[in-house]
Amino acid sequence: PTFGKNYSDKSSKMTNSDLLYGLKGTWKSAEDLGVEVGFEGGSDIMYVGEDKTTSLYRVFAHAMLFGEEEYTLTPYVFVGAGYEFLSDNIQGDPDQGLIDGGVGFSYSMYPFLNISIEAKALSKLDTEDIDYTGNVGFSFIFDENFKLNRTGNPFVRQTIMEEALD
Repeated sequence: PTFGKNYSDKSSKMTNSDLLYGLKGTWKSAEDLGVEVGFEGGSDIMYVGEDKTTSLYRVFAHAMLFGEEEYTLTPYVFVGAGYEFLSDNIQGDPDQGLIDGGVGFSYSMYPFLNISIEAKALSKLDTEDIDYTGNVGFSFIFDENFKLNRTGNPFVRQTIMEEALD
C-alpha cells in the first residue's frame, strides 16, 4: 500500500490532490532488476476555476533497477507507462495514456517489511500535462510460496534446503 500527494503543473485544469492512495506489487527477477504493476487514485480533486471535483485512477507498469543495499537502505529507479481515468471530465480532460519515471529509497525495517519513499514525474500523452507525485509505502516481502519471508532473502530458503540435503 502507498499514500502520497499528486502535484499538477500550472497548465493543468486540475488542482493538487489532497491524498493519493495506491497498491503496488513488485517482482524481482534478480538482485537488481524488477517489474512493478500498480494502481493509484485520488478523490475530490478540484478543477481550476470551478466548484466541481473529479476522481482520478491510474494503472501502470514499471521496469525497475535497484542499487546496492547499504545500511539496510536500497535506492532504486523506475520507468514505465500507464493509463489515467477520470470520473468526471468536466473541462474536457480525456482519459489518457501516460509515461512516468522516478527514484525511490527502500528501508528494511524487518526481513519481511520495508518502508519506501519515492518521487516520480509523469507526462500525460493527450494533454501534455506533467504531474509530480510523492509517495510513502509499505512493502511486505514474500518468498516463492507467497508466505511472509522472515529470512530477508527469497533465495536463502532454497540454499538452506540444498545444504541440509548434502
